[in-house]
Amino acid sequence: MPVPEAVHELSINNPAQFLGALYVAEGAMLGGQVIKKQLQQNPSFANCNAFRYYTCYGENLRNKWIEFLTVVNAFAEAHPPAAEDVIEGAFMGFNFYKMHIAAAQQLARLD
Repeated sequence: MPVPEAVHELSINNPAQFLGALYVAEGAMLGGQVIKKQLQQNPSFANCNAFRYYTCYGENLRNKWIEFLTVVNAFAEAHPPAAEDVIEGAFMGFNFYKMHIAAAQQLARLD
């Protein structure tokens, strides 16, 4: 599949939005564990050990996620008005990936 050029930049306006966008990326690490397990069940990948993308934190995944949530929660408690910006950042992060996936799918249909 062809790789699309960047279709949209992620415009982060403040630390709260940054944390929201990171929430999406860090949460994807958890989903990566599920994807890795599914891929390992596929006979085509029986001898493949190249799942580093899905395991970049290794055994520390759970601890890293808890640590990240602690930072987000502490920020939210210290800056209550920023909660909406954290949510907005997560929304922007999801949309960022969604737009890139749609662009890649469009390019695939053009080939």
